Amino acid sequence: GCNAEAFRWDAAGRGIMTPLERLGASFPGSPSAPSNRATVIADDGSRVAGFAQSDLVDRWPAYWDADGSGTLLTGKASDQPGEVLSISADGSVLAGTWGGEAFSWTAAGGFVNLGLLPGGDPFFDPTYANAVSAGGQLIFGTAGNAFFSVPRAWVWTAADGMRDLTDVLSAAGLTLPAGVSLTGVTAASSDGTRVLGTATDAQFRAVTFVLTLPQSAYGL
Repeated sequence: GCNAEAFRWDAAGRGIMTPLERLGASFPGSPSAPSNRATVIADDGSRVAGFAQSDLVDRWPAYWDADGSGTLLTGKASDQPGEVLSISADGSVLAGTWGGEAFSWTAAGGFVNLGLLPGGDPFFDPTYANAVSAGGQLIFGTAGNAFFSVPRAWVWTAADGMRDLTDVLSAAGLTLPAGVSLTGVTAASSDGTRVLGTATDAQFRAVTFVLTLPQSAYGL
């Protein structure tokens, strides 16, 4: 039926996959149930998040709690696709992309639009929040569409907004090797002091990087 289902698994449950609450709505006229996907999980398993299919757009950000109940996020116009791509260690902060712009969400504060890198366009330079650290004080991600631009790695803080990660490195006194460009962040440690990402080298080959910086380098 091509209707993906979000599920939960743990060793204590003897390896049984438990379906999570089905969220969203199928496309008009479709006989299939809406597709759901649980993409990221909190360290203690208390919350997972991802997306649910919507009848208006392909994907809608969603999360599920430990009891299997699910919630669709609110805060953005109903005609814009989005999904949760990252989650904090305790599951309280969610982040991802929505309508081409990065966002974060908490139960207390709701939806926060992290926006775009200065001069960015949501079509040519969409932003993806791929890692949440320091309880949501640091959010890392990728900006850009490889078909239209050169992707860039970024970091967001409440005080300074979204910044090119290369600029943060320069301010900390670090210099990238000649010809190397940081193109994205894929993961980060829970405190944000270790970041894993992608880059291109002087020969335009795709490579990976590991960045180690103290929280103070980001202004915390």
